[in-house]
Amino acid sequence: DSDPSNADQLFHRIAWSGEFNRNETARLKNWITKHGESFLESIDDWMKKHAVQSTHVKQRKKESVNASIGIYMAVDP
Repeated sequence: DSDPSNADQLFHRIAWSGEFNRNETARLKNWITKHGESFLESIDDWMKKHAVQSTHVKQRKKESVNASIGIYMAVDP
């Protein structure tokens, strides 16, 4: 639902196939689980290293934002 013209986005892209082999869906899910988890763990580590360090709650709230990264799989039968 994000606006592609939003300058704060890194990119607005999905991997999509209208002719993906139904029989490969389980293998795709396994591939995403294997590779996606390590990708997200590396992002978690990076974000933790770059978290706001202030011990004062007001200052921390002023300096921080909510940020999230996700990997999603959707299959339309």
